[in-house]
Amino acid sequence: MAESAPSPAEDPNEAGYTSTDLKHLSDREHVRERFGMYIGDNTSRGLHHLVYEVVDNSIDECMAEYAYRVSVTVNVDGSVTVEDDGRGIPTGIHEQLSEEMDREV
Repeated sequence: MAESAPSPAEDPNEAGYTSTDLKHLSDREHVRERFGMYIGDNTSRGLHHLVYEVVDNSIDECMAEYAYRVSVTVNVDGSVTVEDDGRGIPTGIHEQLSEEMDREV
């Protein structure tokens, strides 16, 4: 026997769902609270992915001859430190992104 189709969900406004239920997150809050969008999950697999990305970036710097040393340390507390002597993260204002996002980036 075929199952009947589910009834449509309630009207969100009738269910008490309003704009006050929405929460705006800053960029930093968004990464911290929705990290799964960036690394997949918070299991060892996702955390290892973070380390791989940082190490890959350091190796890319070496391959392009902008760095000559990469150091990966697994600390006593289980955290990982990755260091290189490469160019680092650019800190200037990115004009195109600033214009697109209507704020300084």
